[in-house]
Formats: sequence, C-alpha cells, structure tokens
Amino acid sequence: MQNCDHLCKTQVTLKTPKKSGDKRSGEANTAPFSIFVPDEVKVIREVVFNPFYEKTVEQKHWRTAATHWDFALVGANLFGVRNADLREVVTDGLNAMAEASGHAEITNSPMCLVGMSAGGGMSVNIAEAMPERVIAVAPVCLEVGPKSEATRKIPIITIFGERDGKQMEKLSAKLPEQRALGAQWAIAVQWGRRHEFAKANNLIMPFFDTVIAERYPAGVSPVEGVVDLKPYPEEAVWLGDKDGWEDYAAGIGPWRLRGTKRQKGHPPGDSSRGCWLPNEEFARLWRGFVVREPKIKFVSPPGLGDGQPFLVHDAGKQIVVKVSVAKGVNLRTLSAPGGSLKDVEGGREYEFLWTPEKAGIFAREAEGWDREGPRHCAMPHTILVR
Repeated sequence: MQNCDHLCKTQVTLKTPKKSGDKRSGEANTAPFSIFVPDEVKVIREVVFNPFYEKTVEQKHWRTAATHWDFALVGANLFGVRNADLREVVTDGLNAMAEASGHAEITNSPMCLVGMSAGGGMSVNIAEAMPERVIAVAPVCLEVGPKSEATRKIPIITIFGERDGKQMEKLSAKLPEQRALGAQWAIAVQWGRRHEFAKANNLIMPFFDTVIAERYPAGVSPVEGVVDLKPYPEEAVWLGDKDGWEDYAAGIGPWRLRGTKRQKGHPPGDSSRGCWLPNEEFARLWRGFVVREPKIKFVSPPGLGDGQPFLVHDAGKQIVVKVSVAKGVNLRTLSAPGGSLKDVEGGREYEFLWTPEKAGIFAREAEGWDREGPRHCAMPHTILVR
C-alpha cells in the first residue's frame, strides 16, 4: 500500500480470481484502486467512482467537481471481476481507500458512478449489486440502463454516440420498456459520434449535481454510519421527448402533465416514452445536448471535452460569453448567460457578460426563437466556478 497526502493507491485481493485473459483485466488475483482526496475537504460525504479507469483521479475537471461536492474521487480496474463478487470487491476497495487516505467515513460513503464502454456496464452492475449506496449512474457508450426494481429507483442517464454500432436502436427499444416499469432513466445521443466520450461531461456533471442535491439528506454525515439516501421527489421530474430530438428542439415538460395529448414541442402524453429528467433546468440542458444540428453555438468560455482547455472560474468575477448564430438564421430573440438580445442576424458572434455569484457547477444554455417560429438551442457548456 502507498500513502500520500492527496492521492493514494492500493490493491484488493480477490477471493475469486479473474477468468478473463484480456490484458485490460490486469493481474488475476488483485483489483487496483486509487483515490484523490481534496485538501479542502475535511469530511468526505461521498465518492465519484469510475470502476474501469484508474486515471480518473488525475483529471482536473473531476477533481474540481469533487472538491465542490466535498467528495473523494475513486478510480479502479475491475475488468474481469465477476458480477457476483462486485459488492464484496467494491466494499473491500472502499475500506482500503478509507484506511489509505485516513478518512474512515469513506467506508460508509454513497457513490455516483460513471464509466465508458465496459466501465459503463460495470457502473450499472455495481448499482445492481449495492443499490442502497448509489445516488446516480452515468454510463457512456454502452447500451445499458436499469434492469431491476432496485436500479429503476436510481436516477440513470445513458449517453451514446449516434454512429456507435446499434446503440441508438437498442436503447430506443429499452427505454420505453424500463420507463413503463417506473425507471428513473434518460438516454442522450451525441450526433455524429462513434465510440467516444466526447462532450458527455457537459451533461453528466449537472446530472450528478442535481440528483445529489435532492437525494443526499441534509445534516447527515457518513461519519455516523451508512447514509440513508432519499427517493427522488416525483413532483420535480420533467420528461423529454426522444422521438422529437431530430427536430430543432426536442419537446420537454413537467411529469405532472403526463397523459395529456401530445403536441409538437411538448413531451409525449405516454410518459413511458419520455426520458426521465430530474428537473426543468436539467430538461433544458438535455434538450440542447441532443439537438442534431445546432444553429446556435457557444464560442467561449470552453465547456468540457473534445480537447477544449479546462478553465476554473472565480465567483464574483465577470466572464465574457460569446455565442455564434449560423448564417441565414435570423432570430427574434437570443438568450444566453448574462442577458438576451432582440432581432439577431445570423452569421455573427454575439457577446454577453455573466458574473457567477457563487461557486458551483453551472451548465449554461443558450437559445433563440427563429422569426419564422422554431426554437433553436445550443449544446450546453458546463462551467466550474470556485
């Protein structure tokens, strides 16, 4: 075991050796775990856990988010570990991380799970194995979602590439099946993408941020024992119309309006066909994320992914927000962080001034109304403020 001030690494011995000969699985008898604990955090409330990417603990954007949430960041390589052993292995790993980091409360900390491809599948399998410890799950690039009564009660968002095999077809078939059974599940496409993480964090981080705020009970600490997570409040939920995401903007609306006759620009009347979205603000972000050909785009500040520079902004300091509008798209109004403009001509960039008043994870949206009627939305940019 290796100890250090911020980053600790250890290995868990497996009672059942891995059978996989895949080089990704590493040594047959052990599973490596790494943890990053922010200096500023005195008590770890929870962990963000990527079960198949140890280098998660080195990523600056996740370190910044973890600091904001008072979380630790855990990466591991559980490839080849049997599903039947996941609960024991993860528990052993968290216990080892608690000892290595000097934060005993990690033994009781709940989790947000994120992973790509096989790591996405593993994230869902861990949620299946220990659902009472999981706040939310975000698998990327694999056609997975809830598959039991236990995981249908956990908010999950699956993000995938349009051109990544048959994921569009398979997830579109699975969604209504699981939603009809009450699953708190959404899917989100990245148009034109193949098997790549791309800009997924622009949706994952605000998803976690929203769900953590609702499910983590106030005044409770894992120092005192395992945290009893709250069910997600039904009255906050919105629906997103997956069937309409090839339009200018997919329909969204409050869950309480389910069962009403579907209209263009509104969620489906059959709620089982709608993506489960945790609140109105997130529904608007989802709508922008899944636009096929956005006519409005953020130019700056950068969001997350695709090799964009990662910037952390300071609360109380002004940020220059630049938004471009495609040529030939003339808008009655254009709204972005910092304000709105009227009678906007396409083929130009527009500048707004926005001052975040407090630290947080801010997913920003921009939208405009075409003079001929359609709504246009930009791919959201998630901005981290300290």
